[in-house]
Amino acid sequence: MTPTTPDQDRLGFRSYGGEAKLHCHDFHQIVLPRHGALELEIGGKGGRVEGRQAAFIAAGTRHAFRAEGGNRFVVLDTGDPAFGEAALDRLARAAFFPIGQPVLSLIDFLGSMTTDAVAGPLRAHWCGLFYAALTGEPAGNESGTLDRALAFMRARLDQPIAIRDIAREAGLSETRLHALFRAEHGMAPHAALIEMRLDKALELLSATKLSVAEIAFLTGHGDQSGLTRRLRQSRGLTPAAFRRMHSACSA
Repeated sequence: MTPTTPDQDRLGFRSYGGEAKLHCHDFHQIVLPRHGALELEIGGKGGRVEGRQAAFIAAGTRHAFRAEGGNRFVVLDTGDPAFGEAALDRLARAAFFPIGQPVLSLIDFLGSMTTDAVAGPLRAHWCGLFYAALTGEPAGNESGTLDRALAFMRARLDQPIAIRDIAREAGLSETRLHALFRAEHGMAPHAALIEMRLDKALELLSATKLSVAEIAFLTGHGDQSGLTRRLRQSRGLTPAAFRRMHSACSA
């Protein structure tokens, strides 16, 4: 690819196929998810554009990509992004960053376009809104991504959840998700999910008359023996023993 600097922002939809060798260009590039997944290596950092995660490729940064199957992404090429040097530096250091609902709504708006390229006043207006939305939710604000991950986990305690599902909802790579959970909670996401399920089970044991089997099902433990085994390993007691203790304390 020949390095070029756009005279103005270029905005539109693109699809990718196969694998591209390392290359670079003289403009910044922002890749936003629409459909499918795009694997990228940006300045030695690996990640994916998918779901709620986007990528920023700073001008002059060597990068490569790979995609399989049907895919479609919003791509913005720009020589002078309007969100300021501080935000530019954060994005360049992170390479991959989560996006929130304002940006997702802007992507959905473009989804109604019948052409791949967005030109003229519409492009300028969309880019202005995009820069404002991105500045309002800086890439360094990762506490929000953890909040989304935790909310996703709490809402699905009765369902099988893969770490990749949690990472996708949070807009993070699995590696980054693990790092943030260990930094903020001192444990891996899977361990945190186990503790959340046990906390919910204890809450139901103390506040309801549901059977242990029903509570096991509602908290993702499969059956009564699974809940009993996990509770004994983690908390040193059984469901029946906990209910007796709670009843004695409440009497």
